[in-house]
Amino acid sequence: LAAGDEVRVYDVQAEVIHVYRNPWFAQLHSVYFSADHSRLLVVSTGFATVIEFDLARENLTWTWNAWDHGYDVSPAGMRVRRGTADSSASSPNLIVVDDPRDWNGFGLPTSLTAVHLNNACYQHHDSIFVTLFHHGRAVTVDRSSGSAREVMIGLLNPHGFEPGLNGEYTVTDTRRGQVIFFSPNFGVKYVLTFDACEPSRSRTDLG
Repeated sequence: LAAGDEVRVYDVQAEVIHVYRNPWFAQLHSVYFSADHSRLLVVSTGFATVIEFDLARENLTWTWNAWDHGYDVSPAGMRVRRGTADSSASSPNLIVVDDPRDWNGFGLPTSLTAVHLNNACYQHHDSIFVTLFHHGRAVTVDRSSGSAREVMIGLLNPHGFEPGLNGEYTVTDTRRGQVIFFSPNFGVKYVLTFDACEPSRSRTDLG
């Protein structure tokens, strides 16, 4: 389970086997086992970072930070980056994350996160699926280069991006109430729409 600022692994009797913590864990939104069950892939929403770590050794094996790859401006116009804050780079529209421990296990609040990563899971060993809530994008991230390929843009607050059946992939376009099904080469095959209510255009429209 992804539980705020820690990951808890349970056995089939629902007993805690281990609890994993890391300073970069903040507002954890998803967690997946690797195919061989030796590693866990976690999305740390508060720091816009996808983190993979080895279960036995407890060391990080791979990370990807959205701010470092061009997804660094929040809907409020704030730019976010990692590094050491210095006076020459100070700006009222710049947030510098120096020591993650200064953020009390929560990271940046939703309104200030540049992307608000919602989900990160394995496509396969060399590629990771990631959804960017604020930017309305579903991307695949190449593990070796860190480059992101945008599979779909213009989504309204996407959440899941995962492998489906028969080689398909699915993306949830949440505020439109849609599940989008892709072919293996990411062509849209069909869209399932839940139309019990009209899509909300803003938070004030929500009941």
